[in-house]
Amino acid sequence: TLLFVLVRASRPDLFAGARPASAVATAPGFVAWARSIARIDEDELYEAGGIDAVLHARVTKLHLTLCSLVTFFSLPVLTVYCATPAATDGFGRVGMTNVLKTPGLSWPLWLTVLTAWANLGATVYLIK
Repeated sequence: TLLFVLVRASRPDLFAGARPASAVATAPGFVAWARSIARIDEDELYEAGGIDAVLHARVTKLHLTLCSLVTFFSLPVLTVYCATPAATDGFGRVGMTNVLKTPGLSWPLWLTVLTAWANLGATVYLIK
């Protein structure tokens, strides 16, 4: 992405030669082009880049949505793991082994299973 931004700034004709007045080509700022691409109409994108551009944009939007949902569903699990009395220090604190070493705590394990099912359900729903 950084290479794209640098080359686009120095040679805009390589990336917007066919449509130099389009919203993507004239987007100001460092990553303002990403917002323009996310909001572009599929018909306009098809005319500018063909079916490959449309399919790439759809897959990218799906990945961003899935990443957001998985992060949203996984935040409670991360919070519970961090709040568990630490058997280890550092990054090992957020691992499942830290929760397993604490006697009498079985509900965090069920929270992990429910989160995995929620992530699976969101993925299946979005792929349909």
